[in-house]
Amino acid sequence: MRSLKMLLLAGLMLAVTHGCSEKQKEAARLEQEVRDLEANDSASLDPSASSAETTAQAESDPAQSAVADPAALPPEVRPQPETKPEPPSAVETSRPVESPGPMPPAPSGGGYTVQIASSETPEYARYLVSVYTERGYQPFVTTITYDNRTYYRVRVGQFKSVAEATVLMNELVDRFSIQPWIDRIE
Repeated sequence: MRSLKMLLLAGLMLAVTHGCSEKQKEAARLEQEVRDLEANDSASLDPSASSAETTAQAESDPAQSAVADPAALPPEVRPQPETKPEPPSAVETSRPVESPGPMPPAPSGGGYTVQIASSETPEYARYLVSVYTERGYQPFVTTITYDNRTYYRVRVGQFKSVAEATVLMNELVDRFSIQPWIDRIE
């Protein structure tokens, strides 16, 4: 009985040891894959990459080329490192307050749009407009008053159907990891 316990204990130790080495090998393999992916990503951001490769990649993925309203989506360009404008600072008072220009107007007519965010301050809405303009979109701002508070809604696109707006919404989710939603243009 005692020898059976010793044999089971030895077998268990061997299994654990073997399992650990397999896990270490798997972890090393996954780390190498991550390094390879990072190397590929940095190579794709290299401006010396050929435009033929970029065109071939775009043609090989028909889902990316199917666009509901090309005017609402950014032009097809190679990825460039993003430069983000600084968000407005509530503490900053050393500069004189300038009256910024008007917000981009909402499109006329009905349909659907993709709302990126809603803000209680026009400054933050302007900041979002500048961010998404730099990203190649054509955002606009609408306002709504609810419980005696004005909200500035930053939106992109004008579509005839929800299905068309969904294409842009999914792109925004994939590219920028935000939570946009589809709304009616009134």
